[in-house]
Amino acid sequence: MAPSVSSSSPSPVPSQNGAHSDGETNNGVSPPPPGVKNFSRFCEEILKTTSLAFSVLLLALKFIHRLKTRHPLLKGAEGSECRLMVCSLMLAMKVLLDNTYTNRTWNKVSKIPIEELNVMEIEFLLQLNFDLYVDEDEYFSWIHQ
Repeated sequence: MAPSVSSSSPSPVPSQNGAHSDGETNNGVSPPPPGVKNFSRFCEEILKTTSLAFSVLLLALKFIHRLKTRHPLLKGAEGSECRLMVCSLMLAMKVLLDNTYTNRTWNKVSKIPIEELNVMEIEFLLQLNFDLYVDEDEYFSWIHQ
């Protein structure tokens, strides 16, 4: 269903939550979609619970960037961003650290069933053609983008 168009112009006065009637906040930025808050909260909890090194987080984000770059039309179902983040963190930790969490530990932390974690890991690796190596030039080029 297409949104209705009002004949009156949007009010420049923000509502109590800081949003204008046209959906913009008082600093001119649209509010995030509803799922973004949940994703942010999910990531915050995962990172607090696991106490992962910053390098693991950066490599996980690089893996997601690589996946999106190689498969720009790849779309996940709503809520799949949490699963993608967990999977990329799992793999980044396995690449960088000798002592890593097991998939069972990720299951306890993320509440994603172990069977799904195992399938997600294989699918992620297949989409990247098992290419998890990031050389120094590629890493710094990506960081400085």
